[in-house]
Order: sequence, then structure tokens, then C-alpha cells
Amino acid sequence: MQEGELTMLGRILCYIVTVDENANGAIVNLGLLYLVYMGMLAVFCTNAINIYAGINGLEAGQSYVI
Repeated sequence: MQEGELTMLGRILCYIVTVDENANGAIVNLGLLYLVYMGMLAVFCTNAINIYAGINGLEAGQSYVI
């Protein structure tokens, strides 16, 4: 690989992700990939909280009532 050459993943991401180089800071437009990321983040965070609560036994009282 020569210097400045993109990898295979970099070439694929060039079609999906755009970078606004004229901005003061680098602004990355993820497009539809952003919605997928945020949806997965919401699911993963709620699952992580539920798993953490189950490990600590916070639902033990609730399951005892049921």
C-alpha cells in the first residue's frame, strides 16, 4: 500500500460517508447510517441496563411478588 492510498474499507465508506472539509471542524455526514447507529444504540443501552439490574438483583423483589 502506498502512502495516501485508501484501504478497501476506506473506499467503501467513501460512498456512504461524506466529510465537509470547508467547515471549521470536520463535519461527517453519516446519512442513513446515523439512524441505524442511533437505533442500535437505544437498543443496546436499554439491554445493558436490564442486564446490569438483573446481575445486581434489583428485580428480585419484583419477581418475588409475581
